[in-house]
Amino acid sequence: MALAEICAGLDDSLIVGVIIGCQNLSQRGVWNFTFRDSEADFANVAVWGSPTYIGNCAEQFHIGDVVSVTKARIAVRVTGGSEDNFRPAVSSPFQLTLSEGSSEIQHHYLPDAQHFQSLIHVPTKQSSDITPLRDISSSGDLMQGNYVNILVAVQNVQRVRQLKLQDGRQIECREIVVFDRTSHGLSVQLPFQLTLTEGSSEIQHHYLPDAQHFQSLIHVPTKQSSDITPLRDIKSSGDLMQGNYVNILVAVQNVQRVRQLKLQDGSQIECREIVVFDRTSNGLSVQLWDKEIIYQASQWKPRETILFIADIILKWSGYRNASSPTVNSKTIITVDPQTEDAECLRAYARAAPLQPSAIIDYLTSNITDASSIRNVLSVRTVLSRGWADVKNSVSEDEQQFTALVYAVVTHLDLHHDNVVQLKCASCNKVTSVENSCSNLDCPVEQGSETFVPRRMFNIRIDLSDHTGTLKGCRLTAETAETVLGCTVLEFGSMTDQQKDILKWNFLMERCAARILVLKASHERRQPYISLISCSIADISEVAAKIPIL
Repeated sequence: MALAEICAGLDDSLIVGVIIGCQNLSQRGVWNFTFRDSEADFANVAVWGSPTYIGNCAEQFHIGDVVSVTKARIAVRVTGGSEDNFRPAVSSPFQLTLSEGSSEIQHHYLPDAQHFQSLIHVPTKQSSDITPLRDISSSGDLMQGNYVNILVAVQNVQRVRQLKLQDGRQIECREIVVFDRTSHGLSVQLPFQLTLTEGSSEIQHHYLPDAQHFQSLIHVPTKQSSDITPLRDIKSSGDLMQGNYVNILVAVQNVQRVRQLKLQDGSQIECREIVVFDRTSNGLSVQLWDKEIIYQASQWKPRETILFIADIILKWSGYRNASSPTVNSKTIITVDPQTEDAECLRAYARAAPLQPSAIIDYLTSNITDASSIRNVLSVRTVLSRGWADVKNSVSEDEQQFTALVYAVVTHLDLHHDNVVQLKCASCNKVTSVENSCSNLDCPVEQGSETFVPRRMFNIRIDLSDHTGTLKGCRLTAETAETVLGCTVLEFGSMTDQQKDILKWNFLMERCAARILVLKASHERRQPYISLISCSIADISEVAAKIPIL
């Protein structure tokens, strides 16, 4: 029998349909749900019985379940009463009541169940009766207390919150942020808060042809690109921006695993940390606490995923001695935003130097005139400046310096296996194989680029003067070829004797070494030093310029 065929007083009916809405259990021992068996016909059903029976029904049956309802009491639905404000509007003129002992509800698994399940995706109201979010936003308080129908896309799902009522009972609450083509970020931009109440409101998946348009809106940021704070400003601000909300446009550098933390009350909470970067700075850690965002982060790819994070709060981290951006319930994250700035950042992110060795190699390669470096420093001064800001937050420009050091080459090994390294031209990572990159995050491994190997010098030397020693200074790439006077290919064809001769051209000789220093920081546990040029020094020049300390 169908809902369209029932009548008041019928006491021996069997109706099959799908549950499209459920209410919480009432204190009176009643469970209400909304039941549908066709696009046009749906009715409210009340289930009465003992607390155990009602509780079992509420646990066993859920939205989307196809069920058979047997021997329901059918009565004409009373309209216009106060109860209409707490139950969904339905098309059937009848109210169905199931009573423990005399009625029955069961799951329905026969072949026609698939047809009934498809009804869960058919809206209960006409599309012509939809209120745009823009109209809600512009209405002021004129629409307060009104019931409206909206067609929206989900922008954000907040975590479940436990609320305590005045009578001591606990209830759960969850907030979602929605948008449509007329307005974004409903709970952020509008003067109203929309509340869905079980039984009187409804939320459903929407699979009609216009769904694709709404899905595209998930890539539209909720804030203007002109209101973005560069990561460089956050890092250099110290604690001055503590408590501020900012907007950032960043690329994902790394996604850490989910951690389980125990709170003081004994409860468990999940936390995930991601590392992000932009064109001004890299290596900034962002804390994620929301379960939905933690889940979404597992799909983010280093160097590929771009995030527009609106309203992220800056907190001071005593552990890092720096600002630590944290995502909270106010924050909206737009993944892969469709903006010009985001596309520029994406292009930069794919080949950006992120590791200290890559950063210093990149900075070194951009110094075109080594002779312009004339500030003479002793080894002691270089080390002192290199370690000076390890506990402080400084700007990107203050994290590096250049110097001219007059020092003796006290260590130079041209015979070890790693003097020449094979690197991937796409990501600049060292690889051990000739035909592929071993970096899983590289565009080559993701299939967007072709593997191109590069053989490069990777030499470490020690420089010493009367104040100390700079150990493990980097001599790499084109700089090494210039200093040694040979290419990587020519070096590979040399005999051990020829390499010894080349080594003793510098070993134990006092040289004029121009260096670039990347200071130690919280992320870099020691300074990185790279040679920009190195040549045998003139004795008179050394005597005139070498510092005493």
